[in-house]
Amino acid sequence: MSFATACLRFLSGACLLAFSAGALATGDAPLTLGKPAPKAVVSQIEHTEPVSIGKNTIRPVTAPQDARRLQSTLTPASTSTQVVRASDNLVGVSHHELSVRGADPGQIRSLVASLLPTATTEIFPDLGMAIIRTQRFSDLAPLAAQLKENLPGARFDLPIQWAPVKPR
Repeated sequence: MSFATACLRFLSGACLLAFSAGALATGDAPLTLGKPAPKAVVSQIEHTEPVSIGKNTIRPVTAPQDARRLQSTLTPASTSTQVVRASDNLVGVSHHELSVRGADPGQIRSLVASLLPTATTEIFPDLGMAIIRTQRFSDLAPLAAQLKENLPGARFDLPIQWAPVKPR
């Protein structure tokens, strides 16, 4: 079994996308989930405006032209973007999710539906949290800003996978 196939099986496609995105965005410089990004990648993205939501400040690795090339190889369910943490250049993966706590679930759902109809909202009432999933990474920051205006007491975070999932 190839490494890419193993990643696909164990990480539901996240590793495959991450390595594909890394190869397209950085030439042959490998990006490894949970490891610092190579200097070539850091210099390529250092002028990219960081995205700050909650405790995470990150920069997406995949450039828009690379994203278009990737779309032909991805299934619609493959919604991940490789990111680099601004503070220490650690490589991670965003699954285009935004978590919201401290707001009425019905209000979150209706606001998301009106602001970004293509997004999905999953409510976890026992945790007092909602997870919003978007189709594109670039939708997350504007959506979070609009939700903050409408839900002033809510707390927002950008869940990022910083390490590979280890099978049991």
